[in-house]
Amino acid sequence: MTHNNHKTMNTIFKHALGVAFTFAALLAFSACMGGGHAMQSGGEVTGVRAASFTEPAPYGMVEVKRGYLKAGLQDNDSLWGVYAPQKDISVDGFWMDQTEVTNSMYRQFVEWVRDSIIRERLAETGDETFKITACAR
Repeated sequence: MTHNNHKTMNTIFKHALGVAFTFAALLAFSACMGGGHAMQSGGEVTGVRAASFTEPAPYGMVEVKRGYLKAGLQDNDSLWGVYAPQKDISVDGFWMDQTEVTNSMYRQFVEWVRDSIIRERLAETGDETFKITACAR
């Protein structure tokens, strides 16, 4: 192969490579700007539409749906002369325990947790006499 033929082949290869690169860039650009799903959503990444998520009920809990109530007095308080007009108060939904817990029961629980944490920390110092073990039934 002569020197001129080599130069000609090199030039043809460069032009072919340039045309291929330009074609690939135009193809990629047209895919982004086409009438596909990306343009319908404004180019934003969107999630897949599926069934709505329903939160499972926590064990021993009851769901209280959101709602509103009227608070205040319907009539003026004649004894004290206080004017407290009624107003609507909205409440978001929440979970409530199924069983009633008294202040005394809650205090016992808090003290048990506090005592058990203290005992566990004392046991971490190396003295196993403070270690809490499972109760044998």
